[in-house]
Amino acid sequence: MRPYSSPPSIARRLLSERVFGIFPESLEAAFWQARHSADRRTAQIVSSLGIVGLLAFGLLDVRASIGPMIMTVILLRTALGAGMGMALMMASNRTEAPRVLRALGLMLIGGTGALLCMENAVFWSQDVAAAGYSPLVLTVALYSAPAAHLRHILPVAMSIVLLQAIALFSFDSPSYYPLLSLVFVNILLSVLIYHSERIERRAFLQRCVLQEERKSLARMAKEYQRLAEHDALTGLFNRRAFYSRLENIWSEASIRGAPVALMVVDIDHFKKYNDTYGHQQGDFALQQVSRALCAVVRPEHDLLARHGGEEFVLAWPGLSDEDVARRTREMMRRIRMLNLEHRASTTAPYLTLSGGLAICHPDEGETIEIAFCRADEALYAAKDAGRNRTRWAPAPAARQAG
Repeated sequence: MRPYSSPPSIARRLLSERVFGIFPESLEAAFWQARHSADRRTAQIVSSLGIVGLLAFGLLDVRASIGPMIMTVILLRTALGAGMGMALMMASNRTEAPRVLRALGLMLIGGTGALLCMENAVFWSQDVAAAGYSPLVLTVALYSAPAAHLRHILPVAMSIVLLQAIALFSFDSPSYYPLLSLVFVNILLSVLIYHSERIERRAFLQRCVLQEERKSLARMAKEYQRLAEHDALTGLFNRRAFYSRLENIWSEASIRGAPVALMVVDIDHFKKYNDTYGHQQGDFALQQVSRALCAVVRPEHDLLARHGGEEFVLAWPGLSDEDVARRTREMMRRIRMLNLEHRASTTAPYLTLSGGLAICHPDEGETIEIAFCRADEALYAAKDAGRNRTRWAPAPAARQAG
């Protein structure tokens, strides 16, 4: 069963106020849809047992030969059997039965049963015991309506019609026993059905609230995971998340024999930038730089993270050397386009970057630690050469020898 997904305030409010009657329209429709789905198997069993019971009572009726009432009883059995057959057909349907079929089932049980009770009332003065037999059987059959997913109000309304019909033809009856017994059975079954529906409605509201709480917990867990893996200032992956995902990229590249370009980027003279413009402007500069770096990564393939402070790391798996060079040039171009003034820099009057790049081959046994060492060495080489540039790390000695 799939409980109705409603705003928490609706289901929670109804549950706290113990409102188990008619729900708001959308919630009411969902309740009956859920009830129909959950009770389909029960409806099939109840309707099948009801038909079997009618057939068994039919055999007893023929054997007992209830005098002039035999045809009335047979017709009553037929009407009730048709109604229960309709209920079984509706319960066996995977989708909710059309309203026409539901109305037809009610007419077969209620309308025909009412007419037969009227005819049966004629015999009350002849045989009081026999006269009470058919109305009681009809009442029991009528209250099997919940098995066909009928609302509580429908069997109650039909019971009132039956009571009025029988009372109309029993005003001169020497005994009111059949009428009183019918009233008692109707009251008892009405209370039972009403109580049962209240229990189902309360359980439905509890499921709605529980589902909303689970969704809320899932959203909170997802948000906590996002906060644990992302840098709060730039929105990029943090160091821990970067290494975790880099291991997966490294393993896949090792299997496929693909290279991985690893780049370490550092903002030039960033401490002086903070001292000159303040930490608030420094945070703004970090955000602008991170957006510029995002333009040169493929979200579904590449990795970008804030490694700490003013340092960023990038990983480009499966790219050729030409593609990597093109991306580094684009990265430097976008940083220049930011045109963030940096008066305290001895490199340029605007904010610049230095980067160290290493082309790694995991399939040849190169580890992540070795790759980062090569990229760091290339970064220091870029800084020693005057900053505002990138340097490529030389290939490992083993690869040069090969």
